[in-house]
Parts: sequence; structure tokens; C-alpha cells
Amino acid sequence: MGIIVPVENSEECSVARIYYLPHHCVMRQDKSTTKLRIVYSGSAKMNRPSLNICLHIGPLLHEKVFDILLQFRTRLIAIVADVEKTFLMIQVAEVNRDVLRHLWYKDVSCENRLLQIYKFTDVVFGVAHLSRGV
Repeated sequence: MGIIVPVENSEECSVARIYYLPHHCVMRQDKSTTKLRIVYSGSAKMNRPSLNICLHIGPLLHEKVFDILLQFRTRLIAIVADVEKTFLMIQVAEVNRDVLRHLWYKDVSCENRLLQIYKFTDVVFGVAHLSRGV
């Protein structure tokens, strides 16, 4: 889907800002569709400030729940839509993608597991919004 792309060896030394996102899995036995999901943490601190601390956080682009409920009370007609996947469609600027790197095994079934470096092209849950730079 293009949400992550591999980092080529030639890119490794030519980038000024690099950050590797820590991640772990969360198992949910009570879910029938997605029992395992990967969680990335932009707020993890590893002997240095977290990524989220270093990023500029822009203004909120969504309304507060209380304001939305008031709108329902003051209008004659209400329209509701499901925008569940919209957040995942926001792309990160090319210059900021290297601070969204993570390590992943190329093939987990092999005995000699080789690590591959990937970077996100889209916004990641758990990371402050990157629209205004790092």
C-alpha cells in the first residue's frame, strides 16, 4: 500500500536527521479480525528526548466532542460520515520521512534473519503531526 518504503543503502549517510521509532506488538485474543497489531511509540525516551518532544505540534484540526454535540442540538439536519481510514491517508513530507524509520526483518521464516530499514510515508499513530517540519 506504500505506507512504508525500504531505505536504500545510499540513503543511509546522506540524511541529516534520522530517528528510529521503537515498536512492539499488542496481542488481543478477544478480537476476531486483528489479533496482533504493531504499536509505534513517538513518546518513548531512550537516554534522549522523545521524538514527540522534538516535533512542532500544529493546531487541532478536529472539533471537541462537546462542540459537536452542541451543533446537533442547534441544527435541523445532521449528517454523519465514517472517516476511520482518513488519518492513514495523510502523507508526510519527503524531507521528514527519515525521522520515521523503523527496523523490520526481511523474512521472519529464515534462520538468518536480516534486518531491513523502512521509513513511513504516511502519518503514524503515536507520533506528533509532522506537517511543519522537525
